[in-house]
Amino acid sequence: MKEDRPLPPLVVQIREALGKIGDRRLTIRVSVARNPVWEKSKTGDDKVLVRWLCWSIEDQEEVEVVPPNFAVLSDKITEAQLRQELPAFFPDSIVIVDDDIDV
Repeated sequence: MKEDRPLPPLVVQIREALGKIGDRRLTIRVSVARNPVWEKSKTGDDKVLVRWLCWSIEDQEEVEVVPPNFAVLSDKITEAQLRQELPAFFPDSIVIVDDDIDV
């Protein structure tokens, strides 16, 4: 499948992590904050509305092979959207998306 636009940074990070693990059946766990929050921008000059996310990768025995990684997303990206879209990027893995994150 040819990708015409750049991959989202989250997908790139997860793919890089999967590439280091090797060829195993893995579970990608993604927890997305239900509500966006205001955070300082990188420069610290402005505040931006973001949604926090945490992802990790587990093996078949539910042992973390990649520890939790935190990231921020646009406030417009939702749990439902990620649940629908992420599995297409990782067809050989199980993708679980939930809102089990406290920020």
